[in-house]
Amino acid sequence: MKKFRFLDKSGLAGDVYFSEPNTGIIAKHAGLFLYGFPAFIGPNSVTSNLVSNGLLSFQPHYFGTYDSKGTNSPGSLLKTIEVTQKIFDSGYVKKSKDGTLFNLPNNLSVCIGHSFGCMVALRAANILHSIKILILMGPALHYKIENPDFGLRENGLEHLDYVKSSHPFTYRLASKYLWKEWMKGLDEIPTNSDHPSLKEVYIVVGEDDKYFNLSALKKNSPQLIIGYLGNKVNINFIAIPNCGHPVDQLMGFPDYFDLTNILKAHKLTIKSM
Repeated sequence: MKKFRFLDKSGLAGDVYFSEPNTGIIAKHAGLFLYGFPAFIGPNSVTSNLVSNGLLSFQPHYFGTYDSKGTNSPGSLLKTIEVTQKIFDSGYVKKSKDGTLFNLPNNLSVCIGHSFGCMVALRAANILHSIKILILMGPALHYKIENPDFGLRENGLEHLDYVKSSHPFTYRLASKYLWKEWMKGLDEIPTNSDHPSLKEVYIVVGEDDKYFNLSALKKNSPQLIIGYLGNKVNINFIAIPNCGHPVDQLMGFPDYFDLTNILKAHKLTIKSM
């Protein structure tokens, strides 16, 4: 697996992972991975799976984090996805090391979020006009806990304070005022039209994940997904026994959640083309 860092003219930076040149594999599809809050950037088991199946893995650094410019806020999280789609629409990305251009696949077909990255993925999925699969792993979807309860068991504003103190340089947070709506669960659920390409949504959660009430998550998350993505998507809820929150744990139970088989079913892998 090869890697390079990109830098877009907008100030968005990130990492691209792809197959070793000697494999002869030219990716026809790409997967977008959205990390949590906070999280260490870099490869993980999702990245490895995507690349081993012949896809390119695209991992932007949210605006206001790591090597991207600006401050970090709900608005800049959505802007990150807007710029990502524009990059794929352009067909190439610029390597930060030497400024050379790297051609991207025509199809950004998969979006995978982990933890807080799922909150971003759900709200921004309509920006990604060609995705066929949305995978929400350890999914922090909404902080609302009554009427209805979306199952997340974390105090959002307290977590924001934690990130501010623990990662003051890698997460350059905007004013708490701008975060209040998301982190207190005050953001309203939209009534969006059907997504133009999305077919399947997977919610993948460990049964030992202390951050969730699984029954509330399972019961009420479809309301969120339908609100954001329309009612034509097929929603799959996967609870993995003896599994916690980390993304590598969630990927370690193929009898319950097998990303390779999901990609094959949608003819996104090299072998299935």
